[in-house]
Amino acid sequence: MAPDQLTLDGSPEEPLADVQARRRAEANAAKDEAIQRVGANADQEWRRRALDAVRRLAEIGRPFTADDVWDRVGAPHEPRALGAVMQDAKRRRIAFPTSEYRPSIRI
Repeated sequence: MAPDQLTLDGSPEEPLADVQARRRAEANAAKDEAIQRVGANADQEWRRRALDAVRRLAEIGRPFTADDVWDRVGAPHEPRALGAVMQDAKRRRIAFPTSEYRPSIRI
């Protein structure tokens, strides 16, 4: 049996590649659910202002980061709520991720 056809326990039922793909899908689903839960519990007025800031930054037409949004709206009670705002912006086709990475200035 070729290495890409091996299973975690050596059985032929589920190839290793399938196990890895399933685990990636499960991890992504758990991440998305956690982001949505945090977003649902965030202050809705803050979320509205943050989404508006993302919209205005996107209209400028150059890459921006979460720090740029923070500078415009401040921090919510739960800082991870910005992830939900960014996902919402992507879903609404307001802003999209790029391949560029800049580390945050926030700790």
